[in-house]
Amino acid sequence: MKKFLYLFTSAILFSCGTSNEVSENNSDSLVVEKSSAPMLTCIRNADYEPAFINEKGDTIIPFGKYAESFTDSFFTFGSVYDTAKGIIGIDIHGNELFEIYNFDNGPDYIEDGMFRIVKDGLIGFANEAGEIVIKPQFMCAYPFENGKAQVSKNCTQTTEFEMTKWESEDWFYIDKSGKIAE
Repeated sequence: MKKFLYLFTSAILFSCGTSNEVSENNSDSLVVEKSSAPMLTCIRNADYEPAFINEKGDTIIPFGKYAESFTDSFFTFGSVYDTAKGIIGIDIHGNELFEIYNFDNGPDYIEDGMFRIVKDGLIGFANEAGEIVIKPQFMCAYPFENGKAQVSKNCTQTTEFEMTKWESEDWFYIDKSGKIAE
C-alpha cells in the first residue's frame, strides 16, 4: 500500500504544473515523459483567485483577471468566468476565443466532441480543441448526439423553477459541419 501511495503521489507531483505523461513500464516503477506541447496550469492565491502559469513558471494570466476557472490545466483552450462577459474560452496565450454556453451553472459539456458557444445571443459549436466549427447562428441548439444536433433559428424560451424550455415549430438537425442532416 505504501508503495502504491508513493507512486500515486509521485505521479500527481509530476503531472501538476508540467506537461508530463505518466505511464507504467515492465518494471515496478513509473516512467515520466515530457510532452512537447505547451500547457497552462491554474494556480490560486490565498483568496482562491485563479491565475495561469506556463511550464517555466511564467505568469501568463495574472490573479484577478478572471473570477473563476473551470480548468485545472490545458493544452489548447480552457474555460474561465469573467463577471462582465460570462464563461469564456481562452487559449494558452491568454487570448479570449469565445463565450461558452452556460449549462448547469458552468461551461457547456462536451458531447460527441462538440460544445455550444454563444455570440450576440446566438448559439454555435466549437470542438474539443477549442476551434469554432459552426459559427453562432441558432436561437436554440441542443448538444450533438450521434453526429447530429437539433437546432432552430426561430424559437421561444421560457424559464420555470430554474429550468429553461425551448419551443419551436422550425426544428431541424445539422451535422458536425453545420449542414442540414437527414
